[in-house]
Amino acid sequence: MLTIDKQYAERDTLYKFSRSIGLPTRLADIHVKAEDLAKVTAKALAGIDVRVYPYTVTEQMIVDGIMEMEAYDEKMR
Repeated sequence: MLTIDKQYAERDTLYKFSRSIGLPTRLADIHVKAEDLAKVTAKALAGIDVRVYPYTVTEQMIVDGIMEMEAYDEKMR
């Protein structure tokens, strides 16, 4: 969500921390493929977090954010 919100400084800090302690930072780390994102985003939209945002969060926004994170992760490795 930090990527979707373009809060890149906070995203980068959280990303570096996550990598430093071995948390997953890309789809492959959790055994998910890009073609699985439709299922994942539908589930994410049912979560409470996206329902309290001050704007509507769409499946496409989530997919775009995930793919942007994938590209960021690739650049950082």
